[in-house]
Amino acid sequence: MLQVIAFFLHPNKDSQVRKCWNQYHHWLGRICIFLAAINIVLGIELSDTNISWKVIYGAIISVMIISTTFLEVMMCTKLPKEGTCNGGLQMPTHHPNS
Repeated sequence: MLQVIAFFLHPNKDSQVRKCWNQYHHWLGRICIFLAAINIVLGIELSDTNISWKVIYGAIISVMIISTTFLEVMMCTKLPKEGTCNGGLQMPTHHPNS
């Protein structure tokens, strides 16, 4: 619901508030994915299913965590033009040819 509201209320690309809005948008999405994963784990625990569901879900979550981490690192290292990545880390502005 908050993401839909944020879509309609997002600032212009030239606005100084845009960086804060981007941070809010990205971190809220990450938190929602984390909470969804916990919700699924709790559902599996409460349903008393056999161990195969837990192993399969653990494997899926592991692949998602590894791929998400890889993609976040790739995104942060490929955006030196803007100076920051979406996670808020400062990227060095040193260029080897200068």
